[in-house]
Amino acid sequence: MLRRTARELIMSDRDVAQALAGLERINRDAAQAARAAYESLTAGEGSQVVTGLRVADFLWYQLPTKWLIDLDEKLFLAAALGELFNRLDLPRYAAMCTADSTAEIIGTYEHEGRAAGLKAYGFALAASGLQPSDLPGVLV
Repeated sequence: MLRRTARELIMSDRDVAQALAGLERINRDAAQAARAAYESLTAGEGSQVVTGLRVADFLWYQLPTKWLIDLDEKLFLAAALGELFNRLDLPRYAAMCTADSTAEIIGTYEHEGRAAGLKAYGFALAASGLQPSDLPGVLV
């Protein structure tokens, strides 16, 4: 089961809005990228759905397979989301966004194809220790 820190539990949608506004004052493009990535990550459900597993799935699967943009733009989105998490004082999530391994996984999809990317995603997920919740009737 994924444990959430006290800071993660109290992050609000207002905190996110303020962090995005602060980022926009400094770098409008990064703020727009962070907002788009965050909205995709949360699927409009708000800050309460943000978990390590969900961040990993976004970075290591959704971003490389669902976003029809070039590699540099995907890496920019990941970095912008990392900056948002830094501003929200969520260093673990920020580190996931900016990790060399994240760039490598995204690049694997781009250069070696979907099967190789999925394999890299699986290895990274296993190494991270993040596990999906046990759901009755769902095999992982």
